[in-house]
Amino acid sequence: MLLLGCGWFATLNIAQSAGAAPSPVAIVAGSPSVKPLAACIAKRARASGPVLHPEGMVEGLEFRLVVHAERDRPALLVVNSWIKPDVAGLIASHNHDDHPESQLAAATRFYHLLRVPLGNRAWQWQRAREQTICDEVAAWIEQVRRHPINFDRIGADGEPG
Repeated sequence: MLLLGCGWFATLNIAQSAGAAPSPVAIVAGSPSVKPLAACIAKRARASGPVLHPEGMVEGLEFRLVVHAERDRPALLVVNSWIKPDVAGLIASHNHDDHPESQLAAATRFYHLLRVPLGNRAWQWQRAREQTICDEVAAWIEQVRRHPINFDRIGADGEPG
């Protein structure tokens, strides 16, 4: 549920009320080298709720895995978490006047790209630690699914509108 009020104050409540289904999750592997890890995380995350293919997820939580490697430094696995809001309500509320960027197709393309940053975590990337990293990311996903997330600073400059 995404509520927008005065001054761009937003509350996104993904906590599970009694009887509510857990938020869907999509795991996105940023490179072929982390696909086995992404599969492990997806398997573990299914224990706390649905895991969907990223293109098929209407709204939910998205976790992107990327390996950053620099010469003479250990590689880092960075997991970026995002909230993907339901775009149908955003598109319906958009004013589709005669301006080209306001047309329904343009608004739809824009809102399908929209993600709200939730947080980032990083690990030193070593294949030998893959199972440990999988367990830790899956625990993070479970934790995020259990608690509400409140956003009050989503304005363009980081301050409430």
